[in-house]
Amino acid sequence: MWGKLIRKKLYLEAFASLRLEKDVKINMAEDVLLYYPMLSQAQKIAYMNCNLYHYVPNNNSICNTKNEVLVKNNIQELQLVLNYLRQNYILSKYCSVLYVLIKYLLYIQIYKIKRTKLMVTLLAKINILTLKILFKYKKFLKQC
Repeated sequence: MWGKLIRKKLYLEAFASLRLEKDVKINMAEDVLLYYPMLSQAQKIAYMNCNLYHYVPNNNSICNTKNEVLVKNNIQELQLVLNYLRQNYILSKYCSVLYVLIKYLLYIQIYKIKRTKLMVTLLAKINILTLKILFKYKKFLKQC
């Protein structure tokens, strides 16, 4: 929820309205789940045209992980968020427009994660191929 100032009461009400199961753990796009209930419950929304927060990308963040298990989990969590939003909040024209915007942002994130997964897989295959070549090269040198 970086880049937003939210009243604590509104945040807690929005979180309570989600009614998520206790065993559900979401690390990716968890803030997106709160947008619909907060926007529907907010009596006033204001905008400031100044930078009060400067985001610093973290190369070691969960979004940039190279671990294949975490990559799969990230994709599953993003799809869980999309399904939850689709099932619970697509009621009005306003919500459907917001849903489409959020959906495309999440699809971009899924694409980035899948691209990372592909890169990890390719690197693993390249490493295996390199080891095979080195092994054959050493074996060849011993025969000479």
